Amino acid sequence: MDKTRKNRMTRLSSMLDNMVAPSVRKRGFVLSRLVSEWPIIAGDIATWSRPSRLALMRDGGGKLTLAIRSGFGPLALQMRSSITDRVNAAFGYRAVSEIIFVQKLPPATAKPAPTSTSAPDAPQDIWTLDSKLEKVKSPDVRAALRRLGSPIEGDD
Repeated sequence: MDKTRKNRMTRLSSMLDNMVAPSVRKRGFVLSRLVSEWPIIAGDIATWSRPSRLALMRDGGGKLTLAIRSGFGPLALQMRSSITDRVNAAFGYRAVSEIIFVQKLPPATAKPAPTSTSAPDAPQDIWTLDSKLEKVKSPDVRAALRRLGSPIEGDD
């Protein structure tokens, strides 16, 4: 029997953090949680923004650089204090005092019309997906499945 094998189940999130951490640290993030939980932290803002760099200071007051989609600059500037509050609430202390916006995400592309080649049971909206996940008892597993079943926005 393999000595590295455990006789118990391991959370997928604990394994992913170890795999993702080196690349996240290379980009300047101390905590990979900000990247992985950005849709939860930012809410609707996450559809047009993505954290690209985080520089934390010892006394607080760090700088967060957000990559935003072209055309969302004025809205991002208006929501700066709201974004700062959400990020600080996620950290649990005043970690970020300045947000820098960089318009480098590509513009959103129009979604193609569904074709007959798509999977017949693919969820068309979040309500259909939620109804399929009603029987999952664990809220963590349900949230992870909901994220996996949601459509992916364009990568940079």
